[in-house]
Amino acid sequence: MTLSVVLPNYNGGKQLGTALQALLTQERPADEILVVDDGSTDDSVSVVERFAASSDTLGLIATARNEGVIAALARGLAQASGDYVYLAAADDWVLPGFFRLALARLEVNPELGLFCGEVLLIDAARGQASGVRPVVRPLSRPGSVGPEEAVGLLRRSDNWIVTGGAVFRRSHLERAGGFDERLGSFADGFTARKIALQDGFYFEPRLVATWSIDKTSVSRRRALDPVAAADALRSLPAALAADPAFPSWYPEIFANRWRF
Repeated sequence: MTLSVVLPNYNGGKQLGTALQALLTQERPADEILVVDDGSTDDSVSVVERFAASSDTLGLIATARNEGVIAALARGLAQASGDYVYLAAADDWVLPGFFRLALARLEVNPELGLFCGEVLLIDAARGQASGVRPVVRPLSRPGSVGPEEAVGLLRRSDNWIVTGGAVFRRSHLERAGGFDERLGSFADGFTARKIALQDGFYFEPRLVATWSIDKTSVSRRRALDPVAAADALRSLPAALAADPAFPSWYPEIFANRWRF
């Protein structure tokens, strides 16, 4: 079974080298790493080319203009060939043993749609650890969660899957419809939840990756923008209600959690 990594990047040249080094030195390396440069104006392309010069698995897909993260993901996924997919980020990095563990778990649980573990939050300004996600574990020890169990979990919490700490089975990702650009920063959360409800997932209470939190980033500023939050409260519950994979009671619960 093969693993593809898709890494969207926009002006992430300062952190990109760390992310690529961590990906390339995994015990079970990815079969291909596709960096989708989304119209960067910094030195991102030269960083990728420097690493690619000594790697047979690293490739660059460059766009002339910035089209956004979801569009970059879609472009990378369209060219990826792996049976499994990991969605990386320029400012985050994977921890040793992640891919080996994820693929081992998925290969002995062929019915499950994804593997997920825990991620360590890093305060980008201070370079220090600031927490662990998910806050609420779906399980206290390693194990699989079937679709019916996932429905039950939704009633008490729903943030058990952090994309940076998840490996998706490609066929299940495609069956879920990929990522909807209209959902913005919630597109990956929507699809991960949908896969969990349709196919189940495997959870490992172990740190597998890092998540760099930068208060000045576009995603963080948008998350703290009242106007953007109000827009999300209108659009996201409607998208959940329109998809039969989600229980009819979930959109209201999701909206209440989002407000909180």
